[in-house]
Amino acid sequence: SGPLSGGTEIWMAFETTQLDSTFEKSEELHCNFMFVDETISVPARYTSENFLTCVSPPVTLAADNQHLQSAFVTISNLVGLPVEVPSQDVNEISSSTFGYPSSNEHMSHVFVFHPPVKVLKIYPRSGSENGDVIITVSGVHFLASDELTCRFWGVQGDNSPAHGAPGVFISHELVYCTQPSMTVGDYHVQVSNNKIDYSISGITSHYIVYPSIFPSKIEPVTGTQVGGTNVTIFGSGFVNLEELACRFDDIVVPAKFLSTISISCISPAISTNQKIRKVDVAISLNGRDFYNPE
Repeated sequence: SGPLSGGTEIWMAFETTQLDSTFEKSEELHCNFMFVDETISVPARYTSENFLTCVSPPVTLAADNQHLQSAFVTISNLVGLPVEVPSQDVNEISSSTFGYPSSNEHMSHVFVFHPPVKVLKIYPRSGSENGDVIITVSGVHFLASDELTCRFWGVQGDNSPAHGAPGVFISHELVYCTQPSMTVGDYHVQVSNNKIDYSISGITSHYIVYPSIFPSKIEPVTGTQVGGTNVTIFGSGFVNLEELACRFDDIVVPAKFLSTISISCISPAISTNQKIRKVDVAISLNGRDFYNPE
């Protein structure tokens, strides 16, 4: 698959026996993108013993299809070699290879053109350097593809580290990504349907990786059931983030950053029929992953 704007370099692997001297020496080697109503041919290149490559052309969506446009792709030494276009539901087509025909003059694949992937929102917007943080990515034009990928790209650009992770397709507007173990720093979360063309970075994709945090103790250790007690949590590795929070059992309240070794929060009212109730206290830097004082 690739964006409607084209420009995706497509690599096709074949058995050596399927590429004879006709293909290797042909000056008219082409990829033919065959749609229902037209065929677009672009130059192809024989790159090695087992690979051919070409670049997808720009296309426009059909009037009755606002999401995907599929093409039956053939490799040939004749421009626009006529091959019957298979009848398939466009929503069921992926970028996978459909197999090799017996004739090496029209070796076929299906390629899906889609609008550019956009990331509109991520949650949480930060995670520990230890990784294993599940991120909900909201956006548009995600595909249920085996090549659906999330990438954590350093904000400094090409010279920054990049970390990839498989994307879990939930819908065309929702994908789950799991942050791997990464170096502390600022990143952008990008999504690709084909591991090549990624979403454009922006404010909505900004992601922070923070150091491991180690909460150690809380003071005071008691408070009234009506709440309102100013509780301080001590430890190390704390970072001043918007999602900083404390949790008293299942009640989450905002926290205030004091320093890298302390934060504070106000205890909530606790409903109980007991005179004394012990609650579990935990803290979070991203609003999702909570840690208890040791």
